[in-house]
This record gives sequence, C-alpha cells and structure tokens, in this order.
Amino acid sequence: MTVEELEHAALALSDDERTTLVTRLLRKLPALEHTVSDEEALQRDAELEEGMIEPLSHEDFVRGIESRRRS
Repeated sequence: MTVEELEHAALALSDDERTTLVTRLLRKLPALEHTVSDEEALQRDAELEEGMIEPLSHEDFVRGIESRRRS
C-alpha cells in the first residue's frame, strides 16, 4: 500500500477514528533528541534580561516555523 492509498483510507475514517490512528502513530515515533537543559534556559533568560539578545514575538516564531516548512 502506498502512502497516498493509506492517506485516502485514513481520510475515509470518522474524526474519532482518525484521532485514534494519529495518536497511536505518534506514540510509535521515537522521542525527539532535542532537549533544553535548565542551565541553558537560565542562560538564555539571563541573556534576555541583560539585553544581549532580542526576544522573539509569537508572530515571528510562527512565521519562522511556517517558512521552514515550505522549504
């Protein structure tokens, strides 16, 4: 079965069935490797407080994510 066939079959499911399927599939994915330590979070907070870096607005964050998805 191709990904396209699988997608077509999944879209034929009810919303509840698709939610269950997505939940089960997501649970099977490996854990993300990227974590941020408490030390790094505190360092970044200090950099913000000291004006060493500029805060990022929610809108800019979302724009950046959407831009990465398109590339």
